[in-house]
Amino acid sequence: MTTTLEAPAEVTPETSPTPVTQEITRPIRLFIPLTKTRRHLLLAFLRQVPNDSGLLVERTESETLLTFSQTTLRPHTATFTIPHVRTQEPAAVQLQRHRLYAGSFWLDDADDLLRALSKIDPANPGILTLDFARHRPDGADITYTLLGRPCQHPIAARSIEHRIARDQTVSHVPPMDEIRLSYPTLNLNATWLTGLLQRTRPAISKDETRYVLNGIYFHFDADDRHRFRAVATDGRRLHLEDWPLHPASVLSDESLPPVIVPTDGIATLHTFLGTTKPNPYLTGAVFFATEETHAYTHLPFKDGSSITLSIPTLEGNYPNYPQVITPAANHPYTLTVDNPADAARTASLIGTIGGKIDHIHLIIDGTRAYLRGTGNAYHPFASVTGPTSQIDPLNPFVAAFNRAFFIDAIPHFTHLHFTDPETPLTLTAPHRTHILMPMRVTA
Repeated sequence: MTTTLEAPAEVTPETSPTPVTQEITRPIRLFIPLTKTRRHLLLAFLRQVPNDSGLLVERTESETLLTFSQTTLRPHTATFTIPHVRTQEPAAVQLQRHRLYAGSFWLDDADDLLRALSKIDPANPGILTLDFARHRPDGADITYTLLGRPCQHPIAARSIEHRIARDQTVSHVPPMDEIRLSYPTLNLNATWLTGLLQRTRPAISKDETRYVLNGIYFHFDADDRHRFRAVATDGRRLHLEDWPLHPASVLSDESLPPVIVPTDGIATLHTFLGTTKPNPYLTGAVFFATEETHAYTHLPFKDGSSITLSIPTLEGNYPNYPQVITPAANHPYTLTVDNPADAARTASLIGTIGGKIDHIHLIIDGTRAYLRGTGNAYHPFASVTGPTSQIDPLNPFVAAFNRAFFIDAIPHFTHLHFTDPETPLTLTAPHRTHILMPMRVTA
């Protein structure tokens, strides 16, 4: 079959995407203009497709959708939505073309598409077209074109009917408009959410025998529907984010039900947001909705495309974490950190004290606090207030902490609250608290 490039077209999304289940007797054609931004976003999305997952490709009357599901115990699903672009043609003509070439097919392996896109010049990405036409019972080969030139290696694909006939499911993410109408939704700042995940993720437990700790617990304060909290703990440390949201951020009259969002879903969301710095292609808003069994996030991008995640939540009751948090005022000593980033750097450079678990010592000999690692050198990092006159400089407080945990936490906190070497250390900064359990070792 000879294919030609169609004129780009766009119509306003009106209906939910529905997979094609009838016999395919005509081609399904995708036409995706690859701007520099679109190429970057598409590559970032395809890199998250698991090797054994595959990719569902759909064209509807209004948009192109690419969907994958993680193949884990609790698989989450992600959909990348690309609206059709606008032309000078009458809307009815555009709609007729979209209906003519609409449909769905399945890629068992998206690596060929990923490799092809990776070779495109970022400064001049051009246009991607894909044609799916069935020519064998189990599927077809996709012919695709980049920059108007046919690519040499076709991509193996098959119909949705064939995949379902082999008892394999095809997952879908509800459209965000439907989610917002059905479930309580928040409008969150993307930069703020990126920072929250960066600070909270390290405390997630990896112990699968305590599965309710294998994620972040999102909930509202019982007495304040605008006070949003995120908690993670592995039993040796606990991180709490506690933020008052602007009333305009709460888009529904009902409060979000509390949910535990598992590690895998959190990792994928954090990747799309930007793990070390915010994704510059985001519009700045992230929509977050929950119901009893799922959490949904919608990330709109400046070029009109978007990514929507559907994440199954963990069942079970999260531990009563407030009971392990000692209020800062109840600790007799407060350490004011000179420079949190420098303290983390020092802890990473001074080496570790031997033992089954690497650790460092926090030493208080009066009005100053120090870190000590390998050797006998004391590295000052904080001033101390409280009943310091009761501390004997010749017999200082010496507390031991997991070095990696200390390095994870200290960059985000300005004050440490201390009672004695056997009591958990409480770290505080505006809207966040961290509890670090001491280690029982010999000084």
